[in-house]
Amino acid sequence: CSLCGYGTYEQDNECVSCGAGQTTASEGASFETQCVCAAGFGIDTSVSPAVCTACAAGTAKGEAGNFQCVDCEVGQYQPETQALSCESCPYASINTAPAATSLHTCVCGDGFKTTVATADSVICEACTAQSYSQHGTIDITTDAGVVTYATKTCSTCAAGEFVRDNVCTACGANSGADVALS
Repeated sequence: CSLCGYGTYEQDNECVSCGAGQTTASEGASFETQCVCAAGFGIDTSVSPAVCTACAAGTAKGEAGNFQCVDCEVGQYQPETQALSCESCPYASINTAPAATSLHTCVCGDGFKTTVATADSVICEACTAQSYSQHGTIDITTDAGVVTYATKTCSTCAAGEFVRDNVCTACGANSGADVALS
C-alpha cells in the first residue's frame, strides 16, 4: 500500500489524477477537494465550476493554490504563458505598464542610450557628460517578421548649454560656458 503522489487523490482504492492545471499540496490526498491550481495556473471563477487555466503572458503565479495569476509589475515582463515568475527589465531600463509581455517594452531610462537591441536583448549604456538621451525606434527582424521597438540615442548639448533633467538648458550670463563639452 502506498500513498497517492502529488497531483492525485485516492478514490475507491485507486489514485485518480486531479484536473488539468491542478496538483495537491502533499502526497496522500484523500479527496478531490484537495486538488488546487498548480504553480503557473490561476483559478478562473468566471465559469462554474471554477477551473485552473495557464497564466497568460504578462502574468505569473509561483506557488500552488486556488488564486489568480498576478500581473507582472512595472519594470518586469513575461512573454511566456504558464510562468512561475516575471523577468526584470535589463539594467537601466524600465517599462511603464504592468502585465508587459515583451522584453522590448523595456526602454533605456533618461541619460542612457540603447547600445544593443536584438530580438532577445536590450542593453543600455550611460550617455557621456553634457549629453542627453532621445527617444527613437529600431526595426528588428524576428520569426514573426519585422517589429519596431523603442530605442534611445544620446545627443550632445551645444556650446553654452548644460544637461538638466535630460534636456539641454542655456547657461546663465557670465557663466563662462562658451564651448560644448564632450
